[in-house]
Amino acid sequence: GAKELMKQPSEADFEVNDDGSEVVVTFKPTESYFRFIRLANGGVSTVSSVRHAKPGGTDQYIESDVDSLATRLAQRHARRR
Repeated sequence: GAKELMKQPSEADFEVNDDGSEVVVTFKPTESYFRFIRLANGGVSTVSSVRHAKPGGTDQYIESDVDSLATRLAQRHARRR
């Protein structure tokens, strides 16, 4: 089926930036930006916004896989600070 043809995102496909009030995780292959608000408990919110710089969203990647990996990376980053 179509799912077998989809690419799997890896941690190397992401870049994490933190400005103190929010964590922005960029999915480099599609220039998709996932913004997370920092919480008082040291964690992050669920995705507060997603912006795709290119048409087609996450393209050949399953969006839910990209979203969940971006969330995990943001949470891990927030806990380290």
